Amino acid sequence: MDYYPDSFGAGSESYEARTDPTGNHYLKMTFISSEKPQPYSVNAEAAVMDVNRQTWAAQTNLIVHPSELYVGLRSATYFVEKGDPLEYDVIVTDVDGNVAEGKAATVRSVRLAWAFENGEWVQQEVDEQVCEITSTAEPQPCSFATTEGGEYRITAQVRDETERLNQTVVTAWVSGGQMVPSRDLEQQSLVLVPDKENYAPGDTARVLVQAPFADGQGLLTVARSGILYTENFSLDGGTATLEIPIKDGYLPNVNIQVDVNGSAPRLDDKGKPVEGAPAQPAYATGSLSLNIPPLSRTLAVEITPDATSLDPGAATGVAVKVVDADGAPVEGAELAIVVVDEAVLALTGYQLADPVATFYTARSADTSSYYGRQSMVLANPDLLQAEQGLGGGGDLMMRESAPYATATA
Repeated sequence: MDYYPDSFGAGSESYEARTDPTGNHYLKMTFISSEKPQPYSVNAEAAVMDVNRQTWAAQTNLIVHPSELYVGLRSATYFVEKGDPLEYDVIVTDVDGNVAEGKAATVRSVRLAWAFENGEWVQQEVDEQVCEITSTAEPQPCSFATTEGGEYRITAQVRDETERLNQTVVTAWVSGGQMVPSRDLEQQSLVLVPDKENYAPGDTARVLVQAPFADGQGLLTVARSGILYTENFSLDGGTATLEIPIKDGYLPNVNIQVDVNGSAPRLDDKGKPVEGAPAQPAYATGSLSLNIPPLSRTLAVEITPDATSLDPGAATGVAVKVVDADGAPVEGAELAIVVVDEAVLALTGYQLADPVATFYTARSADTSSYYGRQSMVLANPDLLQAEQGLGGGGDLMMRESAPYATATA
């Protein structure tokens, strides 16, 4: 037996054996416990070599459930404004997706706050809130207050009759939170959170912007095979909510890029602000593609054969109906009907291409960005403080090594 674990907790085991007189061999797998309350996929592959040293192989897979119950969370949005509650619908089902009534479930909300420990920034769970529900045929509500902005982790847990645990974890964002600070003048990342997964023409996409510094000026660039338009905005407490009208010409996607310039406190080697030192310049960027499925450009074809089965040599007909996205009949639609032996298609692995996907492929932004702040380096904060506060000489402003640096801040 060989075992090969990987970094994700998965692994493989191999066995060698001989078949019995009936040509069968049985391998028993005993699932004692699950390290994490989550389902696992087990893939089994068997290879048999015959007397002619020819190998025959087959495989199958199965799902190992951590519990007889599952708990689900649903929310209308991925983020809310600070002060608005995080609201979730909670439902409990069995492994087949059937609603399980009368089951106790616990939903826990925590805010993830940054803290500097042992020389590095880590996230800590604070502001814990708990919601207890008993499942019914309809989803049960849970609401959590958001007195502070930032990243929230929502965890729902349920146990079956044998106390086996299962859980669901989702992430939510609240405007006004702070990201981990950085001492280096490097391009930092913005967190961009759309309010929906997909949009339709006529919608207005709302995107939450969370920057790693409190205040600054931002530039929104909406692009699709080139720049469509730009818009200036300001950060308020490190966050902003941008609105992008979705137009019919944006199908099947439109790209947004957000660039923010601002300032941040200077930090020492322990990640703490240096008192008396001026703020350092800071900048961050992020990009996102908003999906707009071309449902309004997609026609549905309904085919009804005159007969469900035929004898060889017989003739038949089919009735074809074309409707639009609203289900209304479409007059004058051009049709192409392909009649072929399905066995032939199965042998060749042929697949009919989706014409909508062919004509409405994702479009890139086709833009490039260049940043002058990449050429800046930060002065040593301790020596800069000494120069300004204690009357040190200009030689105390020491540059940290950076290629192509043209300015010190």
